[in-house]
Amino acid sequence: MYRLVPLLALQLKSVFPELHQQEDYVSRVVHEEEISFLRTLEKGLKRIENIDRIISGEAAFELYDTFGFPFDLTSLIARERDLR
Repeated sequence: MYRLVPLLALQLKSVFPELHQQEDYVSRVVHEEEISFLRTLEKGLKRIENIDRIISGEAAFELYDTFGFPFDLTSLIARERDLR
């Protein structure tokens, strides 16, 4: 997604000139956020693999609170893996 920043900055230059002016900075921040989210996703997926059939409210909260794993993603993965 960070690779789209130059294109978006150019297209939105007249509306958000500061985006175009700080394109490199914005690209770096978006890239760092992507990397951070992918780490979070990896940790959460490993944790979910260790859950046996039922994801309790406590486990869902731990995934969110400790690992930053979003509830909606936990719910989606649970449905895909036939967990409850």
